[in-house]
Amino acid sequence: MIPTNTDYVGSIPIAAKYSQDHPELYVLIVDCFGLGLATMKRLSVDSPSKCPWYVDLSNYGYFKRGKFHKFTEKQRIAYENFGLGCE
Repeated sequence: MIPTNTDYVGSIPIAAKYSQDHPELYVLIVDCFGLGLATMKRLSVDSPSKCPWYVDLSNYGYFKRGKFHKFTEKQRIAYENFGLGCE
């Protein structure tokens, strides 16, 4: 995790710039003992769970090539169904 040392709104331009500088990566703003950037080459099915809990669900998303993309309905449903058959 790359610390941003700012609040959520202040982290947005940092995430956009980082994703623009690293176009091969997906960049998410996460909150784990402080806000930071999580980077990955592929989005996993549990990626929507990495968004901070206090962010409105309609603003859950990731940055790719400097642009913000919301998680699609299909991605959110896949996350909600993730692990249901593993009991």
